Formats: sequence, structure tokens, C-alpha cells
Amino acid sequence: MALSHELPIYRDTMKLLSLTIEKTKCYPRFYRYTVGEKMVNINLDMLSLIYRANSSYEKISILSDFLDKYNLITMLYRISVEQHVITERQYAVIALLLQQIGKQATSWKVYNEKCANRK
Repeated sequence: MALSHELPIYRDTMKLLSLTIEKTKCYPRFYRYTVGEKMVNINLDMLSLIYRANSSYEKISILSDFLDKYNLITMLYRISVEQHVITERQYAVIALLLQQIGKQATSWKVYNEKCANRK
């Protein structure tokens, strides 16, 4: 079992956290303390869930929680674009990273579901 901080999904989620912190610093005050703060907290929760999933034998429920958080942060970024807090160009970079994270988490979950069905 690899260390959680060596996993590609962990590294990508850390990049997302870094981008989220960088972007939310520039949010107008109202959005910074509502949407921005929530996005940073969700991203931190996602990192915690990666660690928990990597160190647990029962990964499926943890990865489901991770995907829920993933969908929530994706929605909050879309709201940021719709409210013109960030530009579509800024969102495009983040969307690619979100897509990579989503693919990795979904693949990890599917793999564990297949393994659980074999037992």
C-alpha cells in the first residue's frame, strides 16, 4: 500500500487546494466568506478522505463520501463562474484538474467494488 501523499489523486487534490486558496483570496468579500471558505473546507475534507480510504480496508463508503464532496466542490466552482467571481478561462484550468480527480476516484471505487464482489 502506497503512502497517501504519494498517490496521484492526493497530489491532484493538493494542487486543487492550492488553486482554490489562490483563487478565493481574490474573491469579493461576500463570496470569499461564503463560497470560498466552503470550497477550501471541502477540499481539506477531500484530502482527509483520501488518507482514510488509503488506510482502510472498507474503501467503498469512504470513496462515496469523497465523490459527494467532489460533486459539491465542482458545483461551487460552477456557481463562481455563473456569478462572475472567476472567469471561464480560470475555471477551464480548474475543470481539467477536477476531471482528473473525478476519474481517479471513480476508478478507485469501481476497482474496490469489483474486488468486494469477488469475495
